[in-house]
Amino acid sequence: MSGQIYILNIQGVSHRGIQNPQNVVNNIRGISTQYDYEIVEISSLEMLDRLMRNPVNNIILINGHGETLPIPTSWDNNWQLYIDTLSRNIFEYGWIVVSITGMPFWCYASSNIEIEIQWDGSNVLLRRIDLEVNPALMYGWVEITKFGRNISKFYDYEFPENLICSRLLKFSNLLAISKSLYRIGDLSAISAIKMGSGYFIHNGMMASDIISRTPEPSDYTDKIITSFTIIFVLGLLKSNETAIELFNKYKDDESQLRKNIIVPLFRLKGFVKVIDIHGLDEHGRDIVCYMNDYFDNRINYGIQVKSINIHSNASRRGNITEIMTQISDAFRVPFRDTFSTADRMIHQMYIITSKKITTEAQRTIVDGEYEYKNYVHYMDGSQLEEEWIKTFQL
Repeated sequence: MSGQIYILNIQGVSHRGIQNPQNVVNNIRGISTQYDYEIVEISSLEMLDRLMRNPVNNIILINGHGETLPIPTSWDNNWQLYIDTLSRNIFEYGWIVVSITGMPFWCYASSNIEIEIQWDGSNVLLRRIDLEVNPALMYGWVEITKFGRNISKFYDYEFPENLICSRLLKFSNLLAISKSLYRIGDLSAISAIKMGSGYFIHNGMMASDIISRTPEPSDYTDKIITSFTIIFVLGLLKSNETAIELFNKYKDDESQLRKNIIVPLFRLKGFVKVIDIHGLDEHGRDIVCYMNDYFDNRINYGIQVKSINIHSNASRRGNITEIMTQISDAFRVPFRDTFSTADRMIHQMYIITSKKITTEAQRTIVDGEYEYKNYVHYMDGSQLEEEWIKTFQL
């Protein structure tokens, strides 16, 4: 399990900038569970109160209520103390607190009645690190950052190069910003602020930035805003680990190796629609993807992934004879393109393991007489590690 994501979705408590907090829960669950995060839904003020007063280490806390901060009634409307406690939990317990839309903590509520505190909410949170937000609701075009382009490839999520953001934040110290998805000059649209052992993350996008003629939030705008936010959060966490740490973390588990090393490696290398199809009528293909040649012809690739040694001993798992039979199936049996629903044929295959490929097994691949011989490539653990370290950058 990669970690826990707590999402505020409290019945009877107001929300602003979001059509429905349940949309936030559903969209985040759909994306983050692919990367082994556990979703914990905070559905009552009592649950939130217990979490605030008895903090769990290293959680992600996402406010599904948008610009409105839910506050349990036990805090007697003392929003300053409540936000200061939230700040302490970030600083001391490694929380990542996420505001998904608009101006963070623009108002608070314990029911369906909101009380505006405007910029004071963010400034109370950030004063622990001597940081302030410029009191202006800035609106304008922003540009994707290098970090944004990298995580776009890593997670195969298409971020636009430019977008309009209604709530650009200007911080009193630009050096406090650890990572940004979008910014222009000293104005930040989607950024992470390092606070002690945790982070505060804000997304200034609003529904009207997505559909200009429809300023009110909708299910669609909830989905876009939430997707931008959670991909940024996951990318931030991934960027804090070094390439070698990630490789050593996942190299011994085939499922984790596919999801966390092979798939992102091929995406970062420029392959398109890199999809893990393991167990889904795979016929020797754990992963499929494609790349266009210089004349825009599509070349389909299949990848078989192992986290064990590949050898020539027919009585043990990982023997090259069995693998080559599977490779033959991979070329002969079409696969279903999940994006176009068309049946497609494989043109090239990779055999990849995070361990060793014995000399005898390599000879079978290189010198053996078999159909599709010139279209099969292999990569052992040392080569894979070298390519990963050379390519991984967030």
